[in-house]
Amino acid sequence: ACLRAAELVPNVPAQVIPMSSYYPTMEGHNLDRLLETLADIPIDCIHCERDKVCPRSDPSVGHLLDALSRRGSVRWAPAQLSKGSDGGFHRADLLLWADARHEYFTKLSHQCRAQAGPPEDVRGQCLAHLQQQAVVIDSERYRSRGWPMHNGSQH
Repeated sequence: ACLRAAELVPNVPAQVIPMSSYYPTMEGHNLDRLLETLADIPIDCIHCERDKVCPRSDPSVGHLLDALSRRGSVRWAPAQLSKGSDGGFHRADLLLWADARHEYFTKLSHQCRAQAGPPEDVRGQCLAHLQQQAVVIDSERYRSRGWPMHNGSQH
């Protein structure tokens, strides 16, 4: 979800950190467009080597990881760290928590996006964009089902 959110409001994140991620092939999703939109935003994807929940063999996972790997944006959580209590090898976050000196979090806390503006402005921009997207998606849904459109966003 963090990749899609960053794609929808790319002026907000200073960095995107997807963990055990996937990017499904579905309406509104386009991997090339995602990568182009986020070209100037650092992405630090962390994925588990033996992930059973989001396996690399799933095209929604494999295509994303291949594309991010070409960009140098994938770190692999080793099996001995990412197994988790359920044995699903889906705990990419454990790679970060294994850093006893918390260097990753210290580095992350220094990331900023000065051009984003004050937090109030960013929240307003995000809300306006998401509301506009909801209207577009709703309109497309009605159109695809052959339902008549009504004035405004009321259906």
